Amino acid sequence: METTHTVHVGDARDLSEVADDAVELVVTSPPYPMVEMWDDPFTDLDPVIGEYLDAGKGEAAFEAMHTVLDAVWEELQRVLCPGGIACINVGDATRTLDGRFRVFPNHARIVEAFERRGFHPLPDVLWHKPTNSAAKFMGSGMLPPSAYVTLEHEYVLVFRNGERRSFEPGADRRYEAAYFWEERNRWFTDVWTDIRGRLQELPDDELRDRAGAFRSSTGSPTASRTFRRCPVVWSANGSRPTGSSSSAKSPTATRRITRPKTTTSPS
Repeated sequence: METTHTVHVGDARDLSEVADDAVELVVTSPPYPMVEMWDDPFTDLDPVIGEYLDAGKGEAAFEAMHTVLDAVWEELQRVLCPGGIACINVGDATRTLDGRFRVFPNHARIVEAFERRGFHPLPDVLWHKPTNSAAKFMGSGMLPPSAYVTLEHEYVLVFRNGERRSFEPGADRRYEAAYFWEERNRWFTDVWTDIRGRLQELPDDELRDRAGAFRSSTGSPTASRTFRRCPVVWSANGSRPTGSSSSAKSPTATRRITRPKTTTSPS
């Protein structure tokens, strides 16, 4: 199997290099609003976010961060063809601000944003990523009622851009992309447990700080395995998938990887 890849580096709020309706699948993992490591990049894009955080206004900061991401979803809708699929990997956040501890439901806010744009939510995936932290318990740990459930999962949210796509009967590009039965059973469960979260191995602390998007719960190398799985699950041969990942410098920076042509090599 041969695939052709084109890599663009830019701002996901401006995908002007990609034509309207040109992509059949988008796989992306944005920075997670209200996860502290992303405070400064979000504030660089909208200084009012820092003001909200300093004032302990968590709900306002949460909404302002998602407003930044809304510009990305606008571009995503433009480039995604009718009936195209979007897969969004995101986790919720827990945080204490102004003496109040709460969860910030990033997945729910993103579902709301996509529904407002006319996308159809499809069954999603819970990606189970057990923490390796020794501090397993949140809150008071062993004492009720102030112990909290530990967040050990993220979401792969799946959306369709409008109505289902249609293919001609017996389309080769669909049948050539068919799954094996064992793959179908493993990939289409709504809980993925076989892609485990772990820290990325980096040689020094400075490099880890600059690669903040790829440590701990956000990513990867494990996220890259998720990004590889999604095109196999949700695209046919010859599709034009686009994947993006955030940089530590800007939460809307993206690397777009398109696969415009798929051919089968002679065996």
